[in-house]
Amino acid sequence: MGNNYEIKYWFHQKNGGRKPSKILANKLKFWSPYSIHEIHRTGAGVVRDLLDGTTYNHIVLRYVDAAYRCGLYHRKGLIVDVDDDPSEKFRSFCMNPGANLRIRMYYLFCYLLTRLHTKRFMNQASHLFFSNSEQATYPNSSYLPNIPFTKNLPGPEAHFNPDSRVILFVGTMSYEPNWIGMNWFISRVWKQVRKKFPGAELRIVGKGTPPGLSKKWRATPGVHLPGYVKDLQREYDCASLVVAPIFQGAGTNIKVLEAMSARRCCVMTPFAARGLQDVLTHRENVFIAGDHSGFYQIIAELFENPQLNNQVRENAGVTIQRYFSEDVFFGKINAFFNQPTDCTEQ
Repeated sequence: MGNNYEIKYWFHQKNGGRKPSKILANKLKFWSPYSIHEIHRTGAGVVRDLLDGTTYNHIVLRYVDAAYRCGLYHRKGLIVDVDDDPSEKFRSFCMNPGANLRIRMYYLFCYLLTRLHTKRFMNQASHLFFSNSEQATYPNSSYLPNIPFTKNLPGPEAHFNPDSRVILFVGTMSYEPNWIGMNWFISRVWKQVRKKFPGAELRIVGKGTPPGLSKKWRATPGVHLPGYVKDLQREYDCASLVVAPIFQGAGTNIKVLEAMSARRCCVMTPFAARGLQDVLTHRENVFIAGDHSGFYQIIAELFENPQLNNQVRENAGVTIQRYFSEDVFFGKINAFFNQPTDCTEQ
């Protein structure tokens, strides 16, 4: 990464601590761009002090909500690594048929409110990077692919045990789309898998599983929740395949790319493939299933056909090197910053 940077301030904000009534009251201030993502007073103060009286060639932010929380909504000339449009996340939540009507109406309100303010914010930015090429529709935007963090993942020499009956899921389990997807998988798919393969194991790696679900899942035969693990490479080495039963969210699912980078077949929903359709091909470098029956049939086939498993996982690794390598990523970054366009913040 080099040493040409300096950390001016680091602050870890813990979630929670506010009463739901106050959170809702703030959201009802629909005329304010900060109704969805409130200004973080401490963080905004630090950013204000850093910008006061100083001229920067570029001000780059990771995620739209970071600009809101830092009080930069009205500031022009920002370069934002959007990754995923926050309004799309709320849109997918409100379209979830499994949620009750009250929850869906709440997310619909958040979607409409976020869309209203985010569109204005994005139009005044200097440039926007999207990980989902389909969302890069603004004239000041371009596609910047997510790339897997491969430091702790196996490379081309990845170990593969054709006799493994371990299924792996990796993700932050406090993130709603992750635990909703895994709850669906355990309820609708896992019992079928265990019936046909009694020794099969499902390992859910990631911290933050809601306590109620954690208790329920741990009581399910063959399901293991190690939580956070230091040696992620070992988890991939022991796994026969990875699942990504994701039905909500926005942007692209980096968990899919990380599984492919680790040379593992990834069985996913069509939603999990959003933004990656141009490079993901069913049964060539990934497996895509639209329902629980499809998930079960693919898993059973991969368990019983190690040759197919091995072929597709190798193709997955080649796809990552071709489209989602660090060279591809930094090539696009350098091309943008070296273009003859004045993005200087005034």
